[in-house]
Amino acid sequence: MVDLIIFLLLLALGYGFGRHAELRHYRSIIQREKGLRDIPAVATKFPPLTKAVDVELVSGSVVISVDYFKRFVAGLRNLIGGRVTAYESLLDRARREAILRMKEAMALT
Repeated sequence: MVDLIIFLLLLALGYGFGRHAELRHYRSIIQREKGLRDIPAVATKFPPLTKAVDVELVSGSVVISVDYFKRFVAGLRNLIGGRVTAYESLLDRARREAILRMKEAMALT
């Protein structure tokens, strides 16, 4: 019984702290995206032909750690099958963070 209580407590703590960190990161991303809105970022094989813009090929990546709760939920989802929505927010945050870091580096030059 004690093991179950400890497991549930760790699960609740993982959810709470993970959710707090995720929301704080999303707020940071949204704030930084507002400041860098004027720098275009096009994720396509062919650049847009409507404007005369300088085109540069850049690549960036960011790794964001998964919290205990998301790992647990994703493990359950893997047993059942289907979309692992717990990891979709991690991918979204990492993609947006990588774009922001490239824009910030470009703004410094």
